Amino acid sequence: MSSGRYWMRLSSLLALAASSSTVPASRLTALVLRYRTVLGALVAAGAGLIAWARVSAHVHHVQDVLAGLAVGLIAGALAVWLAGLMLRALARGTGRRGSRAVRP
Repeated sequence: MSSGRYWMRLSSLLALAASSSTVPASRLTALVLRYRTVLGALVAAGAGLIAWARVSAHVHHVQDVLAGLAVGLIAGALAVWLAGLMLRALARGTGRRGSRAVRP
């Protein structure tokens, strides 16, 4: 396979990936929505505008930005869940011997 055809094929495979612009926007949406609902709605609107801009600029297809939004929301929700688990574990572990947690 010639070098030019290889790069064309590689770039077409990379174009199938989720939008790297919408993933962080939707991840931030999930994190903010957990603690501030109104502000989270504004951030969600911003993420939607970013997704729309990527499609209207013909940089991504609709399915790319939808995948990016889904991946970001799932990652954000997972981060919130794991942070809650760690904070609860730290709160339970403060009374144990050898714990390095700082008591208030």
